[in-house]
Amino acid sequence: LAETLRACGQALRAAGDLESAEKLLSKALRMGSLGLSARARLIDVLRLRGDASLAAGDLDGAEKELRKILKLEPSHVAARRGLVRILRRRGLAHVSGGRLEKAEEALRRALALAPRDVKARRQTAEVRRMRDQSASARRKAARREASARARRDADVRRQLAEVLLMREQDRQARRK
Repeated sequence: LAETLRACGQALRAAGDLESAEKLLSKALRMGSLGLSARARLIDVLRLRGDASLAAGDLDGAEKELRKILKLEPSHVAARRGLVRILRRRGLAHVSGGRLEKAEEALRRALALAPRDVKARRQTAEVRRMRDQSASARRKAARREASARARRDADVRRQLAEVLLMREQDRQARRK
């Protein structure tokens, strides 16, 4: 039965029905009698589905397929690389949306998978620089606002002092 499921899965894969092929190959793999070749075929189907999702811009779908591959074969290099690319793209999307913390989180996850990935390192450094600049700009704006508030407060105090002085002078003038 497992061999029949494998053969049907292969036929569905060749016909382009990747979802059905994945189901049949997964079932054959769970039966356990097919060994490494069925696992390799299933991984191939998952990779093709992930590539198709990525090409369509469906990062969630692509990530789901790649994570399935890594669950079957944790050291699968192409799946790791694909997942790193997805995480980098997510990081860039967060940057363009102004969500620097989320961008840095996605890039940290990419670096956890591929610590030597030059692009992820470069992007992470850029996001940190942007975040630091943003924080610095917020601090400067807060200082400017505090300074303006202090000037307004000083003006109000001066005006109050003038009013009090004028009232006192008016009282003294009435007593005379």
